[in-house]
Amino acid sequence: MSARPRRVVYAFPHAGGSAALYRAWQAEAWDDGVLAPVEMPGRGSRIRMLAMENLPELAAWLADQLCADLRERQAQGVAEWATFGHSFGGVLSVIVASEMSRRHGLTPRFSVVSASIAPSIQPDDERHLFSDEQILAVARADQGTPEAVLREPALAGRVAAQLRCDYRLRRQFLAHRALKVPQTLRLIGAEQDPHVTLQQLRAWEAHSEGGAELHTIPGDHFAIYRHWQRVRDILSSSPREATI
Repeated sequence: MSARPRRVVYAFPHAGGSAALYRAWQAEAWDDGVLAPVEMPGRGSRIRMLAMENLPELAAWLADQLCADLRERQAQGVAEWATFGHSFGGVLSVIVASEMSRRHGLTPRFSVVSASIAPSIQPDDERHLFSDEQILAVARADQGTPEAVLREPALAGRVAAQLRCDYRLRRQFLAHRALKVPQTLRLIGAEQDPHVTLQQLRAWEAHSEGGAELHTIPGDHFAIYRHWQRVRDILSSSPREATI
């Protein structure tokens, strides 16, 4: 990371996750940018806060937090910003970016959306009504949470609560089926992802006035965390003409 990065990227975690997911990426070199993981209320460094399960309230709160952080970074020389989000975090990141534009007149250079189902085709499921055991079974099948965590009762209970919160938030994504943002969307899809196909990923094109770029990586739904160099290249380049 350079002493004076020109671009800050706010990174949103997948469902049930926290800012700690991006700790390894923060430790990697990046010449012209800085990664700023977004911490959800009630998790990680904000564990003492009450979790927010109302999407409009959460989006407004996160938009204000990111705006304050961005203003400080701009005073230090940061010239532009972008967002990154994986899965659940992909949708949330675009909604928060839209809220930043509405509330503060701030629009990102682009938004990177990884393995995420667009609001226009979001499923209307009832996972938030699952028992803790059912939620943990889903988490185990998805392989997005370490098995050692799922075997520890206290930690597993926290995972179930955080996933339930995000499932409730995800259901509210349905209100954003007509969402349209001005920035280019950079889409990253894993070729063997059993949850989000490349065709489903392309539905994001309808949500951007700036076009969409499709990038593929090998692997499954959580493969993105093993491809920092590819992600860094996508985060560093300037938007180009849509390739979808």
